[in-house]
Amino acid sequence: MGNQKLVEMTYSSFIFLEKEFSFKLDNVEQTGNSLNTLRYRRKIEDLGIDIEVESMDIGVYVLLVSLENGREPDGYYVNKEGEKVREHLVKYLQQENKLPIGYLEETRKKYRELQKVNSEGKRYLIIQEILDFNASLLKNHINFIIKNHHIH
Repeated sequence: MGNQKLVEMTYSSFIFLEKEFSFKLDNVEQTGNSLNTLRYRRKIEDLGIDIEVESMDIGVYVLLVSLENGREPDGYYVNKEGEKVREHLVKYLQQENKLPIGYLEETRKKYRELQKVNSEGKRYLIIQEILDFNASLLKNHINFIIKNHHIH
């Protein structure tokens, strides 16, 4: 799957961050041949959102990022002081008892379905479903996250 196509699909799924919640797509990074990160930020905020999409195995990861005075933290998962600065959305919602019942099972089901697909067209449809599924989890909890954000 092409990285550019995957980035475009990801952007379209998460466009609500810009349209409804004043986040801006600050940067799109490509690491290696297959990992793309879309970084969403708001001015003077302590919360950023990274959407990581891995094109080889089609992994989609939504991460909450603790910004330091509106700037990127000095570490990936942990900063120099040993404080956690990034956390996966699913883990955060589990710890807050906000993860919808059946979410993990539904996610696994979509990935199993993706592994069985032979046609590229059907593959793109399932990938879009996975992206939209992750986007909807974030959208349904974004107000709670903005109000209560703290990395565990």
